[in-house]
Amino acid sequence: MENKKPMVDGNKMFMTVLFIVVTAVLFLGIGFVFGQQAGEIQQNEALSGVSATAQATLSATVSSTSTAASELAGWKTYTNDKYGFSFKYPSDWAVSEKNFHDARNLSVVGDKKSDLEKTEKTNEGGADIPYSFEVDVYKSMTQFDSKDLGVKTLAEYVSKYSTGSDPYLLDPIQYTIGNTSGYKAKAGTNVFGGGDFYLASNGNSYFEIVARPTTSELDKQILSTFQFTPVK
Repeated sequence: MENKKPMVDGNKMFMTVLFIVVTAVLFLGIGFVFGQQAGEIQQNEALSGVSATAQATLSATVSSTSTAASELAGWKTYTNDKYGFSFKYPSDWAVSEKNFHDARNLSVVGDKKSDLEKTEKTNEGGADIPYSFEVDVYKSMTQFDSKDLGVKTLAEYVSKYSTGSDPYLLDPIQYTIGNTSGYKAKAGTNVFGGGDFYLASNGNSYFEIVARPTTSELDKQILSTFQFTPVK
């Protein structure tokens, strides 16, 4: 009889330990399930936030594109197949092709129709009134290098023409013009008419695009439509 009592106590102890273990496993299992569900909820919320942000960005982009398109609605397009470029301009503007100097292949100038007529007439009398938007096309770098500085490349041109006591270009930076890498710079202090200069080459000719400060925002819109096209 004395030998059976420890066995009963052992059974009770075993049952107690088993109960504790089973309870612990149940709590761990429940905690894992709730933790997994909470993680999924947080992940879904995060994905929802990213989706909302992406949708907001897309909406802003579409809105901006639509605004830009509406602003350019009704604009005309100038295309030059011989020298390979095109750009859009306001419908109340006019463009004129000129050969100002022997060094230039072509100059395309744009302005409001009434202002363009006035400027053209004044220039015939020997004056030099700047146009609002001007594209000068040069046959070669030798002709582009008007100061005879021995320039061979566009990068060298920008470097040499932006130094010295009275530089032609100020604060030049690399800039994409249409679909080509080029440069942007401010006109030098003593450059008549001022404005911003955009310089690039399409492999056949060198381009100097001048946007005057009087119509800077409009010129930016015009410049945003500038493209180099195949030469025919």
